[in-house]
Amino acid sequence: MKKNKVIFLISKLSAGGAERVFAALINNLSKMKYEISLIVVNNSKLHYKLDNSVNIYNLNTNLLLAPIKIRRKLNLIKPDIVVSTVSFFNIYISLIRCILPKNIVYIARESNILKLLNKDESFLKGFVLGTLLSKLFYKNGFNLFIAQTDAMKLEMNSFSNIELEKIRVIGNPFVDNQIKIKPKNEISKIKLLSIGRLHPQKGYFRIFKALEMLDIDFEYLIIGKGPLEKKLKNYLSTSNIRNKIIFSEIISNEKVKEIMVNYDMLLLGSHHEGFPNVVLEATNCNLPTISFKCNNCLNGVVLDGLNGYITHSNKLEDFNDNIKKVINNQYDIVEGKNFLNEKFNLNKIVNSYDELFSDISKSRIKQY
Repeated sequence: MKKNKVIFLISKLSAGGAERVFAALINNLSKMKYEISLIVVNNSKLHYKLDNSVNIYNLNTNLLLAPIKIRRKLNLIKPDIVVSTVSFFNIYISLIRCILPKNIVYIARESNILKLLNKDESFLKGFVLGTLLSKLFYKNGFNLFIAQTDAMKLEMNSFSNIELEKIRVIGNPFVDNQIKIKPKNEISKIKLLSIGRLHPQKGYFRIFKALEMLDIDFEYLIIGKGPLEKKLKNYLSTSNIRNKIIFSEIISNEKVKEIMVNYDMLLLGSHHEGFPNVVLEATNCNLPTISFKCNNCLNGVVLDGLNGYITHSNKLEDFNDNIKKVINNQYDIVEGKNFLNEKFNLNKIVNSYDELFSDISKSRIKQY
């Protein structure tokens, strides 16, 4: 039986949440009835191990020169389906769609809330790419779209005018690695953790301001790099918590898990997210999450009293009160893990992609 050819297309396979999900999907779909290929535009280090059956093509180029190389590779492989991900890269693909082969179904997997990106980016990246081009080109650049939540689907419809029938909702997978739960010892000095790029979207300043008011001894590790690093360190230079904060560069996913199991809670300050992958990973490592309210992305992912707490008021003192609830063991991480594993089970998510691809192969969805 001839295998359907599916290409996953990405600008770079760096250590991000969207990239991590892409790698998990590629590895599992490669074991099914598909011939899977990965095209990476930038020949950066692949942070995630891929199955040996996956064909990997590093174009080793920049976005200016990439269109011709992408077209050549698609003409050579002749895929049935192409899936791209990450918001701005999806918009980029929609712009060059006119020069790409026509007899392919193109799918955009959305990773963020486009209308909210404007608040955190430069004028060029925020307004021109995030608003203007997404409204003019995005919806016509793809046959189908994948939203991670129902809220994201509605936003894509209202903001980018994408027809609801062209959008499938498929969440991100929860992978239960059966990590042993640490015994709950009395906490004298709490160990706090955040993982994410140093970017205005991630809300580090409001975490700092909350921790400046916290009357409990702590240490706080931040894993990530980004354009906000200098401003964050400048702020901390005169803060009363400057000696409690440690910055670490991006590390491997396996190393992240090793760190998570030895920390007491994950702090999430994001103003908006597409889907909080780090919460699923933290829950899998028995690490509760304390977060501020973050558009609607945390609903059904951070479960109050189970795998953490959402600070619905966004007040700094309430954020600290939630930290104290975790210290007092007012949560049930096992129940939270069971719930997320049922809702975002890896096999369930992979089967949803399989169903989508099968619908396409059966010509249930009209191609361009």
